[in-house]
Amino acid sequence: MTTETAERALKALLMHRAIPFPPRHDLSLLVTRLPDEGFDDAVADLTKYAVEQRYPANAQDPMELTSDVTWSEAERAVDTAREVLQAVAERAIEPTAPARPPGAPER
Repeated sequence: MTTETAERALKALLMHRAIPFPPRHDLSLLVTRLPDEGFDDAVADLTKYAVEQRYPANAQDPMELTSDVTWSEAERAVDTAREVLQAVAERAIEPTAPARPPGAPER
């Protein structure tokens, strides 16, 4: 779920900025479309979980994948996904609404 959260957040930011991206589950590719945003480290931390954990059928031994992830690593991944989500939310804030003209009723 952590990689999906980061992926969807990054795609939302790309859509908000009207930056095209291919329909792929590739965090690294998404980050290349957002240069100078500082997501590189977060994506590097989450990439190891991106495809292998999501699609274990393609793995040599699917049971190995889940047994290698420690509780501490899972907590770090969740924290990293939260940080990406928060950073995207801060960058995607809409501009403030225009000031109400004098005399206009409040809504």
